[in-house]
Amino acid sequence: MGIFDKKTKDAEIEEKDFNTKSKEDSLDKLTTGVNRIRNSVLISPIMTEKAHELTKIGKYAFRVKRTASKRTVKYDVEKDYGVTVENVNIIKIPAKRRTVKQDRGYQSVGKKAIVTVKKGESIALFETA
Repeated sequence: MGIFDKKTKDAEIEEKDFNTKSKEDSLDKLTTGVNRIRNSVLISPIMTEKAHELTKIGKYAFRVKRTASKRTVKYDVEKDYGVTVENVNIIKIPAKRRTVKQDRGYQSVGKKAIVTVKKGESIALFETA
């Protein structure tokens, strides 16, 4: 019977380890791996007039990868820019048909994220633009 007791003790230890893992550890697992080729889902900040107006109310626009989720965008912005993110909105950019001479094709599909930071905080990259 000693064999069965050992298995149950091992299962209890694994269960305790699973319950003690923090939320940050699960985010690290989520943000590392095959989907994270360049270590970030952020491609570039969006510097347009409309995006510049959004910075006045604490919202910042980024172009992100198609595989990006709200959780990964929040994690990357907090990690890269050292701010506290309150809200993330993700917008899908649809493909647009383009014609160059006689070739017809589509402009690539993508996503952009509008990130709201905590009141009083700002991202320095957008302040210089």
